[in-house]
Amino acid sequence: MKIIKSIFLLLITTNLCLAADLDSLKYFRKSIEEIQANFTYLEEISNIQGTSGTLSQEQVNKVVSFAKRSLQYSNKVLDEDLDKLDRSLFYKTLADKYESLFREGLRLYISAWEEGDPIKGLKANNLLNKWGKYYRKFRKKFGFKN
Repeated sequence: MKIIKSIFLLLITTNLCLAADLDSLKYFRKSIEEIQANFTYLEEISNIQGTSGTLSQEQVNKVVSFAKRSLQYSNKVLDEDLDKLDRSLFYKTLADKYESLFREGLRLYISAWEEGDPIKGLKANNLLNKWGKYYRKFRKKFGFKN
């Protein structure tokens, strides 16, 4: 009977720990979904208006709001949870890359749109593109579903 109680207690504890991890990681997923929605929105505008058109203030505000929500979600993600998601044995890179490429790219991206600074925009796109390449390799390496 003690073994059954111990196993039951272990299962409950494990499930509570996993639930806490999933809480942080759901924001990881949401942060990526928001910036992808941003790029989808910009692509739709480009398909309608062409690549040489200008954006209305309402459209710019929507682009910035997607990016800000993405950054807000990303700030709720815990590095410890990203380290748990990263199955590397020795050198875990997910948390570091998430900060240095994704979050920093978002900060520059928002700043570029708000200030109308194309240089910041280029730097932001460079960081976000590097993040995308890294993340695709990461998912493939560990066999996550796309």
